[in-house]
Amino acid sequence: MDCYLWFAGNIVCYSHRALPREFFRTGRVHLKDIVSHFTHHASLLAAFANKFFSTGDWLIARAGAEETLKDIYMYRTILQDNPNRRAWLEKRLNRIQRSVYRGMNGELVMEAYKGEVPPPPRFDGKIPANDSGFHDLNGDEYYKFRLENELNWHIKKVNQKQKERTRLQLLILGSGAAGAILAALGGAFTLWVALAASLTTTLLGWQELKNLDLVVRNYSKVIMELSIISDHWKNLEAEERTRSEFYKMVNSAEDILWSRNVEYIKAMQEALKDSSLDEEASLINRVIQEQRDADRRFKKSMEDAVVGQVT
Repeated sequence: MDCYLWFAGNIVCYSHRALPREFFRTGRVHLKDIVSHFTHHASLLAAFANKFFSTGDWLIARAGAEETLKDIYMYRTILQDNPNRRAWLEKRLNRIQRSVYRGMNGELVMEAYKGEVPPPPRFDGKIPANDSGFHDLNGDEYYKFRLENELNWHIKKVNQKQKERTRLQLLILGSGAAGAILAALGGAFTLWVALAASLTTTLLGWQELKNLDLVVRNYSKVIMELSIISDHWKNLEAEERTRSEFYKMVNSAEDILWSRNVEYIKAMQEALKDSSLDEEASLINRVIQEQRDADRRFKKSMEDAVVGQVT
């Protein structure tokens, strides 16, 4: 270990003697260029995201897809003996399509789906134990293919969101702490303070946009409600699983899932409305500029001090 330290020390000393001062000055200029380019790219990214992401078109498309899925399950369960169900579903799908069209301001630009219908692996009629996506469902099939599937999905998803929320909070705390340490060191580290501050600001904006706190609470509520419905169905004896109980389970589960979708969309719309990506980019630019001004003042003071010592 002592040999390695001796070798490293000699390398550092040699580099300071052998490399000209212009090398370090050039490196400092390159660092400024990198930070400056980072700022410009952040501004461009913010402008792109503000135009194509904050419009909320993806939320409208998701709402249409979720409502379509809800109506299809109603068609396959509660309305399975109704002779007018095909006309009912056609009218519902027409209304959903028009709602999506209006929600996207008359610009229904979507890539055509070229996969299997209905999409696997959730729907796969080739496997006997899976839902084909077309046939009518009885109580046990609806419980397995819809209710239990959604319950397991939400349990898996809420744990993923919790891990994501924890990671994001640690990154925000870490970048903030790094900025504070670099600011305390001062001198040549002032430019790195700007980079740390811009990273912290970006992470805070992303946290607001993701709205993970509300998503975790929303998913947790769905898990609780679906678990109650699931426990009730499993608690029924075979003769107690009547058509009335079946319809009650379907109606309650679909209402809960649709309410979850509505709450999620409202939360995302509020986040998109309250989170101004342009303001975040402006803040990054301001912090970078302030740090560059501070760096110039520090450099000027050092030059003045050197001149004072010489004179």
